[in-house]
Amino acid sequence: MNIEDRIDQVFQAENISDQFIEENPNIMELRNEPDLLSYVSAYMIWCVRHKDRALVDMYTVGCLAEYGRCKDPGNDYLNFKHRCTDEQKKVVHEFLQWCSSEILTSDTMQIERALKNWRV
Repeated sequence: MNIEDRIDQVFQAENISDQFIEENPNIMELRNEPDLLSYVSAYMIWCVRHKDRALVDMYTVGCLAEYGRCKDPGNDYLNFKHRCTDEQKKVVHEFLQWCSSEILTSDTMQIERALKNWRV
């Protein structure tokens, strides 16, 4: 099973248009508080489908790095990792591994740190 199918399988990503994601490349800057489980997975799928096409890749990896560092499950803004099941955490880890080898514009140091925080 490829990474896009894995993401869709464990998150059941919301259908968010490419145009919306391209106009709003940074999940952390969305005006309304989105359902992170739906939005983050949709952004990860966008990255797989459109790798190296926009800043979305870099912002999504950056967001996952921040979410992975969050220690407070009560912090609704950053608690995405705390909302994830162990299987979802594994898929985020797999996605970050995919990014490290497939995304040419990726910050390898940031991905390495994020991978440590998403290990299950």
